[in-house]
Parts: sequence; structure tokens; C-alpha cells
Amino acid sequence: FLEQTCRFLFQLLYEVEECETKMYVLQAFSLVIERVGPEIQPHASSLIQYLPELWQQSADHNLLQCAIATTLKYLVQALAALSVSVHPLVIPIIQYGTNLQQEAHVYLLEDSLELWHVTLICSPHLSGELLHIFANMSELLELGTENLRVCLKIIESYVLLGAAQLMQLYGDVLVPSLSSLLRNVKPEAIAMIMQVVDSVLLSLPEDGPTLLKPLLMTVFQNMLQDEDYPPVINTYLSVWAQLLLQNANFFSGFLSELATQLQQQDTQLFNSYLDLWIDKVQCCMHASFLLHGCRTRCLAGHNEPTATKEVDSLSPLFIANKRNQWGDRTVCCHYGSVQRCVARSTPM
Repeated sequence: FLEQTCRFLFQLLYEVEECETKMYVLQAFSLVIERVGPEIQPHASSLIQYLPELWQQSADHNLLQCAIATTLKYLVQALAALSVSVHPLVIPIIQYGTNLQQEAHVYLLEDSLELWHVTLICSPHLSGELLHIFANMSELLELGTENLRVCLKIIESYVLLGAAQLMQLYGDVLVPSLSSLLRNVKPEAIAMIMQVVDSVLLSLPEDGPTLLKPLLMTVFQNMLQDEDYPPVINTYLSVWAQLLLQNANFFSGFLSELATQLQQQDTQLFNSYLDLWIDKVQCCMHASFLLHGCRTRCLAGHNEPTATKEVDSLSPLFIANKRNQWGDRTVCCHYGSVQRCVARSTPM
């Protein structure tokens, strides 16, 4: 009955005159599309052709515009890669609904962000039009509202589609915005920001660290302050583990530059970092423990004698974790002539 249902719904949508009635019909259409998914593709042409006209008619009816955006979200999901055909309609609606200079954003913002996210998920490539509307993201991040979660998902989707293009056009704005957010958001949001950072580093192993340097400096300083919740520190350490595995040469130069800014010696800053890492590594989730274990090899290659001694002292810890996730452990750390042994009985 799908073909008949779609035909009757479209006729009703086309013939009714009141915007409220059209809104209810669109809600029914959205429900059908959500339930049948890709099976709607052979029956969606009439709706796709009519929606641009309906959008023009809804200029003074914000709730109807919200219904159109929701219908497009489900339609894009159902069309998947074929949704590129509706980008000429979808992208201007996203740009309009996420533009904080438009009064309509009060009504359209949430639906437009969801449509934006779905459009990126279903896009086979990052087009110039999609890159253009990312210009709205800077102001959206400044809001710091309940929409921050979907904004960060949108940013990550852009990174996965075209990290080089994104960072080339918007890196100078995006990196400071994310760095500022780290100081003012909850741990859950920090974890999502670090997921974006990790995606950039994976996509751009050579250039990514340099592009993200201002943000990485904020992360490093926050990490050394050790004032965040353990899961946040774990997230910071995991990202640094990923960075050291991919681009260990970046670490030395980064450490020297940051030490100069903080008016410290390189060795002093490095020992502070290594001290924190040894103290927190046993709190890391088991899934990321091997990543930290591999990272010790990179630390051992650092041109600092302390690093090799510290890494060698951690070998029994990783062996113990491999054998048993529970039990008392002692980690002996050597800083020059100072030896410190710390007993641990924390589950991995």
C-alpha cells in the first residue's frame, strides 16, 4: 500500500490551503518515510518536486518550516547517497535555519542542526556548498547551549569527509573556538571535543598536530593542572598517546615551545607530564590501555634519559595488566637520583 499511501498524502498536502493542516500532513509523511526507509525512494519524486514551492509558501509560518525540515531529515536518511539530488533544497534551508542573524532560528535551529548532521552522514563527499555553510558554526559554538552536542557531531562529520579542506578554510576560527570551549563545558562535552581532535589527528597525521597546536597547548596545560575528573584526564592522555604514535617528532618541538611560554625548563615540563601519566595510566579504561602501552615505546625514544628509565619501570605494570585486571601493583619511578614506589590496587 506504500505507493497508494504516498499518492494520497501528496494529493492532500497539495490541495489543502491552511498551513496548520499542511503541517499535520507533513508529520504523517515523515512518519511513513521514517518507517519504510529506503523503500520510499521510488515514491518520493512528487514530494521532492513540491517541497521547494511549499518552503516558499511557508515564509511567514515558522512551525510549517520546522515540519518541512523534519520531513527532509527523514527523506535524506531514506535516500542515503542519493540525497545529493536534494542538496539544492536542503543546504539553503540549513544555512537559513542555523544563521543566528535570522529571527526564524529561534524556531528552526534544532531541526536544522539535525538535518545538517544527517545530510553530512549521507553525503559521499564534501562539496563546496557544504563547506560554505560551515561559516555558521563559529557563532553556534559560542551559544554553548543544549545544541552543542549535535554541533560537535557535525564538526566531526566534516573532519571525516574532508579534514584538509575544513582545516584549510576554517581552522583559524575552529581551533580557538574549541580551545575556549574546553574551559567552560562539562566532561561529556570535553570528551566529544577530544574525539574531534582525535579524528583530525587520524585524518591528518603529519599536518594535524601543527594545525591543532593552540588547542593542544590548552589540553596539555589543563592536563597538568590535574583538576578535571579522571575520565577527562584519561581522554587527554589517550589523545596524546595517539599523537605520539603517529607523530613522535612533533612532541619535542611542542614541549620546548610550551616550556618557553610557561617559563620552565623542557625537562621540568616533561617530568611533570610523565609524572602525571604514570599516576593516571592505571585509571585508564582497559580498551585504551594497550594504546598507552604502545605509547611508552615512543616515550622511550624521546631524547631525555629520564624517559627511558620511566618507561622501563612501567613494563611490569603492562605485563600485570595483561595477566590480571585486578590486584596490587607497585610502580617504581626514577627521576634522576630520586626513586618513588607507588602501590596500586585500582581495577583497570
